Amino acid sequence: MNFKIVESILISEFISILLVSALNSCKLSPQLVIRSKIENLNSLIIDFIRVFIVKSNSSLLHLYYSFKYMFFKLFKKKSNDKYLNNILNNRKSSVNNNKIKSVGIIINLEEFNDYDSLRNVFTCLGVNENKIKFVAYVTEKDETLTSWDSYFTPLDFGWNGNISNYDINEFIETEFDALISYYDEDIHELNLITAKSKANFKIGISNKDQRLHDFIIDIKSSFIDIFKVELEKYLKGLKKI
Repeated sequence: MNFKIVESILISEFISILLVSALNSCKLSPQLVIRSKIENLNSLIIDFIRVFIVKSNSSLLHLYYSFKYMFFKLFKKKSNDKYLNNILNNRKSSVNNNKIKSVGIIINLEEFNDYDSLRNVFTCLGVNENKIKFVAYVTEKDETLTSWDSYFTPLDFGWNGNISNYDINEFIETEFDALISYYDEDIHELNLITAKSKANFKIGISNKDQRLHDFIIDIKSSFIDIFKVELEKYLKGLKKI
Protein backbone atom coordinates (compact mmCIF):
# COMPACT_ATOMS: atom_id res chain seq x y z
CA MET A 1 0.00 0.00 0.00
CA ASN A 2 1.26 3.49 -0.91
CA PHE A 3 0.78 5.31 2.40
CA LYS A 4 1.72 8.67 0.86
CA ILE A 5 -1.22 8.45 -1.53
CA VAL A 6 -3.61 7.37 1.22
CA GLU A 7 -2.35 10.16 3.45
CA SER A 8 -2.86 12.72 0.69
CA ILE A 9 -6.43 11.56 0.10
CA LEU A 10 -7.34 11.72 3.78
CA ILE A 11 -5.64 15.05 4.34
CA SER A 12 -7.44 16.43 1.28
CA GLU A 13 -10.76 15.35 2.79
CA PHE A 14 -9.75 16.83 6.13
CA ILE A 15 -8.85 20.17 4.53
CA SER A 16 -12.05 20.33 2.52
CA ILE A 17 -14.06 19.92 5.74
CA LEU A 18 -12.11 22.63 7.58
CA LEU A 19 -11.64 25.07 4.71
CA VAL A 20 -14.94 26.86 5.27
CA SER A 21 -14.14 27.26 8.95
CA ALA A 22 -10.66 28.51 8.13
CA LEU A 23 -12.05 31.05 5.65
CA ASN A 24 -14.41 32.43 8.24
CA SER A 25 -12.01 32.51 11.19
CA CYS A 26 -8.79 33.44 9.38
CA LYS A 27 -10.28 35.57 6.58
CA LEU A 28 -8.29 33.99 3.78
CA SER A 29 -7.71 36.07 0.72
CA PRO A 30 -9.73 35.35 -2.44
CA GLN A 31 -6.43 34.60 -4.21
CA LEU A 32 -5.76 31.72 -1.81
CA VAL A 33 -9.23 30.33 -2.35
CA ILE A 34 -8.81 30.35 -6.13
CA ARG A 35 -5.28 28.97 -5.96
CA SER A 36 -6.33 26.16 -3.63
CA LYS A 37 -8.67 24.87 -6.32
CA ILE A 38 -6.06 24.60 -9.03
CA GLU A 39 -2.73 23.93 -7.33
CA ASN A 40 -1.60 20.53 -6.10
CA LEU A 41 -2.30 19.15 -2.65
CA ASN A 42 1.14 19.95 -1.25
CA SER A 43 0.75 23.66 -2.03
CA LEU A 44 -2.68 23.66 -0.45
CA ILE A 45 -1.32 22.08 2.72
CA ILE A 46 1.52 24.59 2.89
CA ASP A 47 -0.86 27.54 2.45
CA PHE A 48 -3.26 26.04 4.92
CA ILE A 49 -0.61 25.70 7.64
CA ARG A 50 0.91 29.12 6.84
CA VAL A 51 -2.45 30.79 7.37
CA PHE A 52 -2.88 29.04 10.70
CA ILE A 53 0.54 30.18 11.84
CA VAL A 54 0.06 33.76 10.70
CA LYS A 55 -3.44 34.06 12.07
CA SER A 56 -2.59 32.09 15.26
CA ASN A 57 -5.57 29.84 14.89
CA SER A 58 -3.96 27.21 17.11
CA SER A 59 -7.11 25.14 17.68
CA LEU A 60 -7.50 24.18 14.03
CA LEU A 61 -3.77 23.65 13.61
CA HIS A 62 -3.80 21.33 16.60
CA LEU A 63 -6.76 19.47 15.09
CA TYR A 64 -4.84 19.01 11.83
CA TYR A 65 -1.82 17.49 13.56
CA SER A 66 -4.03 15.33 15.76
CA PHE A 67 -5.76 14.03 12.65
CA LYS A 68 -2.45 13.26 10.98
CA TYR A 69 -1.11 11.50 14.11
CA MET A 70 -4.21 9.33 14.40
CA PHE A 71 -3.98 8.46 10.71
CA PHE A 72 -0.36 7.30 10.95
CA LYS A 73 -1.02 5.44 14.19
CA LEU A 74 -3.90 3.54 12.56
CA PHE A 75 -1.99 2.53 9.44
CA LYS A 76 1.15 1.71 11.42
CA LYS A 77 -0.91 -0.69 13.54
CA LYS A 78 -2.45 -2.25 10.44
CA SER A 79 0.97 -2.78 8.91
CA ASN A 80 2.27 -4.43 12.09
CA ASP A 81 -0.88 -6.53 12.51
CA LYS A 82 -0.38 -7.86 9.00
CA TYR A 83 3.26 -8.63 9.76
CA LEU A 84 2.34 -10.39 13.03
CA ASN A 85 -0.39 -12.50 11.42
CA ASN A 86 2.00 -13.53 8.67
CA ILE A 87 4.52 -14.78 11.25
CA LEU A 88 1.91 -16.66 13.26
CA ASN A 89 0.15 -18.20 10.28
CA ASN A 90 3.47 -19.59 9.03
CA ARG A 91 4.83 -20.62 12.41
CA LYS A 92 5.78 -24.27 12.82
CA SER A 93 6.33 -25.49 16.34
CA SER A 94 9.53 -27.52 16.65
CA VAL A 95 10.11 -27.94 20.38
CA ASN A 96 13.26 -29.93 21.13
CA ASN A 97 13.90 -32.32 24.02
CA ASN A 98 16.49 -30.15 25.77
CA LYS A 99 16.19 -29.42 29.46
CA ILE A 100 15.41 -25.80 30.31
CA LYS A 101 18.67 -24.07 31.22
CA SER A 102 17.93 -20.54 29.97
CA VAL A 103 14.72 -18.50 30.17
CA GLY A 104 13.55 -15.26 28.58
CA ILE A 105 10.64 -13.51 30.30
CA ILE A 106 8.37 -10.81 28.85
CA ILE A 107 6.24 -8.83 31.29
CA ASN A 108 3.87 -5.89 31.19
CA LEU A 109 4.81 -3.62 34.10
CA GLU A 110 1.26 -2.29 34.30
CA GLU A 111 0.07 -5.84 35.07
CA PHE A 112 2.93 -7.33 37.05
CA ASN A 113 6.20 -5.99 38.46
CA ASP A 114 7.36 -8.60 40.98
CA TYR A 115 10.61 -9.60 39.31
CA ASP A 116 11.89 -11.50 42.34
CA SER A 117 8.89 -13.81 42.63
CA LEU A 118 8.97 -14.69 38.96
CA ARG A 119 12.73 -15.19 38.99
CA ASN A 120 12.32 -17.45 42.02
CA VAL A 121 9.95 -19.69 40.06
CA PHE A 122 12.77 -20.63 37.72
CA THR A 123 15.66 -20.73 40.16
CA CYS A 124 13.60 -23.27 42.13
CA LEU A 125 13.35 -25.30 38.91
CA GLY A 126 17.14 -25.38 38.63
CA VAL A 127 17.71 -22.49 36.21
CA ASN A 128 20.82 -20.44 36.99
CA GLU A 129 19.90 -16.85 37.88
CA ASN A 130 22.37 -15.57 35.29
CA LYS A 131 20.43 -17.44 32.61
CA ILE A 132 17.17 -15.60 33.30
CA LYS A 133 16.55 -12.49 31.21
CA PHE A 134 13.64 -10.05 31.67
CA VAL A 135 12.25 -7.47 29.27
CA ALA A 136 9.42 -5.21 30.41
CA TYR A 137 6.78 -3.25 28.52
CA VAL A 138 5.90 0.27 29.68
CA THR A 139 3.62 2.72 27.93
CA GLU A 140 6.04 5.59 28.53
CA LYS A 141 9.75 5.82 29.24
CA ASP A 142 10.37 5.64 32.98
CA GLU A 143 13.64 7.08 34.29
CA THR A 144 13.11 5.42 37.67
CA LEU A 145 13.67 1.93 36.28
CA THR A 146 16.98 0.46 37.38
CA SER A 147 19.83 0.08 34.94
CA TRP A 148 19.56 -3.72 34.78
CA ASP A 149 15.98 -3.54 33.54
CA SER A 150 15.55 -3.89 29.79
CA TYR A 151 12.31 -2.21 28.86
CA PHE A 152 10.52 -1.04 25.75
CA THR A 153 7.74 1.37 24.82
CA PRO A 154 5.44 1.75 21.79
CA LEU A 155 7.93 4.30 20.42
CA ASP A 156 10.43 1.46 19.84
CA PHE A 157 8.18 0.00 17.13
CA GLY A 158 8.10 1.13 13.53
CA TRP A 159 6.30 -0.19 10.45
CA ASN A 160 6.16 -3.81 9.26
CA GLY A 161 7.41 -5.30 12.52
CA ASN A 162 10.58 -3.21 12.75
CA ILE A 163 11.95 -2.62 16.26
CA SER A 164 14.56 0.06 16.97
CA ASN A 165 15.44 -1.01 20.53
CA TYR A 166 18.83 -2.78 20.56
CA ASP A 167 18.21 -4.68 23.81
CA ILE A 168 14.87 -5.99 22.59
CA ASN A 169 16.31 -7.14 19.26
CA GLU A 170 19.09 -8.92 21.15
CA PHE A 171 16.45 -10.57 23.35
CA ILE A 172 14.51 -11.69 20.26
CA GLU A 173 17.60 -13.21 18.67
CA THR A 174 18.54 -15.19 21.80
CA GLU A 175 17.61 -18.85 21.50
CA PHE A 176 16.30 -19.35 25.02
CA ASP A 177 15.32 -22.86 26.03
CA ALA A 178 12.02 -21.33 27.13
CA LEU A 179 10.23 -18.03 26.59
CA ILE A 180 7.69 -16.97 29.22
CA SER A 181 5.15 -14.43 27.98
CA TYR A 182 3.94 -13.42 31.42
CA TYR A 183 1.19 -11.02 30.45
CA ASP A 184 -2.55 -11.34 30.09
CA GLU A 185 -3.50 -8.19 28.18
CA ASP A 186 -3.68 -8.45 24.41
CA ILE A 187 -1.09 -5.79 23.53
CA HIS A 188 0.35 -5.75 20.05
CA GLU A 189 3.94 -4.87 21.04
CA LEU A 190 4.08 -7.73 23.54
CA ASN A 191 2.65 -10.19 21.04
CA LEU A 192 5.09 -9.06 18.37
CA ILE A 193 8.12 -9.79 20.56
CA THR A 194 6.69 -13.17 21.52
CA ALA A 195 6.10 -14.02 17.86
CA LYS A 196 9.53 -12.83 16.69
CA SER A 197 11.45 -14.53 19.50
CA LYS A 198 13.76 -17.37 18.46
CA ALA A 199 13.22 -19.18 21.75
CA ASN A 200 12.62 -22.90 21.38
CA PHE A 201 9.67 -23.40 23.73
CA LYS A 202 7.11 -20.61 24.20
CA ILE A 203 4.88 -20.56 27.28
CA GLY A 204 2.09 -18.04 27.82
CA ILE A 205 -0.61 -17.24 30.36
CA SER A 206 -3.15 -15.87 27.89
CA ASN A 207 -5.15 -17.89 25.38
CA LYS A 208 -6.32 -14.84 23.43
CA ASP A 209 -4.19 -15.99 20.49
CA GLN A 210 -3.09 -19.60 20.84
CA ARG A 211 -0.81 -19.30 17.80
CA LEU A 212 1.69 -17.38 19.94
CA HIS A 213 2.58 -20.23 22.29
CA ASP A 214 3.48 -23.89 22.43
CA PHE A 215 1.97 -24.22 25.87
CA ILE A 216 -0.53 -22.08 27.83
CA ILE A 217 -1.30 -21.86 31.54
CA ASP A 218 -4.48 -19.80 31.44
CA ILE A 219 -4.34 -17.67 34.61
CA LYS A 220 -4.12 -14.03 35.62
CA SER A 221 -0.61 -12.69 36.09
CA SER A 222 -1.28 -11.99 39.78
CA PHE A 223 -1.60 -15.73 40.51
CA ILE A 224 2.14 -16.37 40.59
CA ASP A 225 1.89 -19.26 43.10
CA ILE A 226 -0.58 -21.15 40.92
CA PHE A 227 1.62 -20.49 37.89
CA LYS A 228 4.62 -21.97 39.70
CA VAL A 229 2.77 -25.16 40.69
CA GLU A 230 1.21 -25.71 37.26
CA LEU A 231 4.41 -24.92 35.38
CA GLU A 232 6.48 -27.35 37.43
CA LYS A 233 3.88 -30.09 36.98
CA TYR A 234 3.73 -29.75 33.22
CA LEU A 235 7.46 -29.28 32.68
CA LYS A 236 8.14 -32.46 34.62
CA GLY A 237 5.56 -34.25 32.50
CA LEU A 238 7.28 -32.99 29.36
CA LYS A 239 10.69 -33.93 30.84
CA LYS A 240 11.92 -30.36 30.39
CA ILE A 241 13.28 -30.13 33.95
